[in-house]
Amino acid sequence: MASIHAVLVTIHLVSAGFVYYQQLGSGISLIATGTAAAQLVSMIVISIGAAKLGFLESYRMARIGSILACVPLLTPFVWLGIPFGIWALRLLRDPEIRGAFPDQSMSDELDGS
Repeated sequence: MASIHAVLVTIHLVSAGFVYYQQLGSGISLIATGTAAAQLVSMIVISIGAAKLGFLESYRMARIGSILACVPLLTPFVWLGIPFGIWALRLLRDPEIRGAFPDQSMSDELDGS
């Protein structure tokens, strides 16, 4: 979802860039462009976090992506992004799943010694 939404936001940013270039800034909303830029960055982080969760590679990145998916203005397709973000956060709280991440099992070993 985040990847698809990132493409849509990128199209908006590129078209805003063309408008800015052709009309030298008139007719462009800086607030909308700033919001779109923040959305694009969050979509990239959510996509990376989802991939890290799917392959059990990085607990921290998966958690950051899940938290960003719960933020209404930054999440892709609000009606789907927020429930999936909450579901991912609940999934990450499970001790079995948390221990499956290499960075978490290493920190658990350090805590136990």
